[in-house]
Amino acid sequence: MNTFFAVAENSNLKYISFKSNAVGTVEKIDGEYQVTEITLKPILEISDIEDSDRAIRIIEMSEKTV
Repeated sequence: MNTFFAVAENSNLKYISFKSNAVGTVEKIDGEYQVTEITLKPILEISDIEDSDRAIRIIEMSEKTV
């Protein structure tokens, strides 16, 4: 989320709200529990439909920096 906030601010994207749900997988590996996968499902509300393509690009850029 922090990456999204930084990229959105640098891109001057105006948005109403940003929420993210997460689903994770925990596995026992070598006798220890480890989080092996986390899937984020962002929900972004924008005020101007014309910003939708740019908003999608910003979310994609944020995903790549993780």
